[in-house]
Amino acid sequence: MLVVDDDAVNRMVLTKQLEQFGCRVESAQNGAEAVALARLHHYDLVLMDCRMPVMDGDSATREIRRTVTKAPPIVAITANTTIEDREACTAEGMVDFVSKPVRKPELQRVLRRWLQSRSEA
Repeated sequence: MLVVDDDAVNRMVLTKQLEQFGCRVESAQNGAEAVALARLHHYDLVLMDCRMPVMDGDSATREIRRTVTKAPPIVAITANTTIEDREACTAEGMVDFVSKPVRKPELQRVLRRWLQSRSEA
């Protein structure tokens, strides 16, 4: 997994939650770092904050989709939860949406949905 968030506490909390589910996790603090890591490593799933400095999640998602062969599913992690926000994330190539603060049941739902679909492919 790759967790991308400009807030160190958010990265730490998501990492701990994912590790409790048995996931191996790497993290990035902005979209530019996420793009660089996605080009170097294969991830089963990316959890991407939408609003970050340097490169936001929308731009990073577009760049990963454009440049990474077999790009992983990218799930938006954001405090912006309107229908318009969800539609914007989908339009940028994100496959799912989780609102902050991330709760374990919602994270579990995302893991089941996107990791199960990849293992069946």
